[in-house]
Amino acid sequence: MKNEIWEKRFRVGKRINLGGCFTFDSYILDQNLTEIARRMGLPLKVVSQGVYIAHPLRIPSMNEFELGGVTYDSTDKFMDYSGNEPIYQSEKFKKLYSQNSVIPVDFHQIKKQYHNSFGAQKLVKIIAPSATDYPPGGMSPQFVMKRDAIPCRIVKFIPPFGIYKR
Repeated sequence: MKNEIWEKRFRVGKRINLGGCFTFDSYILDQNLTEIARRMGLPLKVVSQGVYIAHPLRIPSMNEFELGGVTYDSTDKFMDYSGNEPIYQSEKFKKLYSQNSVIPVDFHQIKKQYHNSFGAQKLVKIIAPSATDYPPGGMSPQFVMKRDAIPCRIVKFIPPFGIYKR
């Protein structure tokens, strides 16, 4: 049964400010919804009614996003979702992503390099109903945009068993 509130909030063509996790379009391009869910670490029950895809209308600034690691690791490992607003915990993120490194990791430099690539690689937001238990995804990079900070346009609805095409 489809969520009517969710369907009313989102529709193709609508302009909306979004936050949360974004990734690069190339990681989901030409993939069916089951594969997109696997790569992004989304539960199949969440995508069972389809998902919307949104594109940012501008490139986020450096202070509008944080590194979100890869989709293998749920952001629950370094985000605090207990309050009204999610809180990015940079020390937890840095610990998670530097614990196996034999050389020092310059997270600011990595963030800068990703930011510089945002113009060449299209960012996408996959809009699906929320879930509580996220399985490990693939190795797709994810970027955590500050809450509802990025103006976007919903460009597609991918139905169950549908394939994402530009």
